[in-house]
Amino acid sequence: MMLSRRVFLAGAASAPFIYGLRELLSQEPKWEPDWYALARGRMKETGRFGVVLVVPDDKAGRERLGNALQALIEDEAEGPRELFCEAVFVCVTPEIARACVREAGERENRFLISPEGKRLAASKYQIALLEDPGWFLKSFGEFVHGDKGERLKERAGAIRAGLGEDVKRALSSLDADTVEERDEASALLQTEAEKIAPLLVETRVTSSNEE
Repeated sequence: MMLSRRVFLAGAASAPFIYGLRELLSQEPKWEPDWYALARGRMKETGRFGVVLVVPDDKAGRERLGNALQALIEDEAEGPRELFCEAVFVCVTPEIARACVREAGERENRFLISPEGKRLAASKYQIALLEDPGWFLKSFGEFVHGDKGERLKERAGAIRAGLGEDVKRALSSLDADTVEERDEASALLQTEAEKIAPLLVETRVTSSNEE
C-alpha cells in the first residue's frame, strides 16, 4: 500500500486548516493577534512553512477571499489540500500585518515565514488565483517550494536529518516487495505525517517509483 496523497490527507492530524478564516467569514470580524501567535507556534512545532495572507480592507473583498479559501479546502482536488497540509496558512488584516510581518511602505500581501518565524519571501496575490484550484496550486506551490523546488528540498533535508531510525526505515519501505511491509510503513508514516509533511511531499515529487 503506497502512502498516496489521499492516505496522507485522510489523517485527522493533517486536516487542512487556515488560521483566521473563521474571523474572515464572520459578519463583523474581530481581529485579535492571539491566534497569530498560535499559528507561529504551530509552524515551529511541526517544522512547516507559514503562508500569511493579508485580507482586503473592504467587506466584499474579505467575503470573496474567505469563500475562495473555503471552497479550496472543501474541493476534492488533492493538490490544493496537500498544500494546506504542508504549510500553515494564516489570514491577517493589514493592521496585524504591519505589526507582525509587513514592512513600512510595502504593498505585498503574501508572505512566507520559516518554521522559526523568519520572513523568507514576499509577493502579491490576487483573489482570482484562489478561485481556480489549478492557478492556486501553481502560484502558491511555487511560492512555498521555490521556483525550482529549492525551499522544499532544503526543508525536507532538515526534517530528514532529524528523523528517528523507525521513520527512516518506513520511508525506505514504501516500495518494499511485500504488501505487509508497505502497509506497515504507511501506517507508521501516517502517525508522523503532521511533523514530516514537507518531507512526504518532497519524496512524492522527486521519486520515480509509483509507490
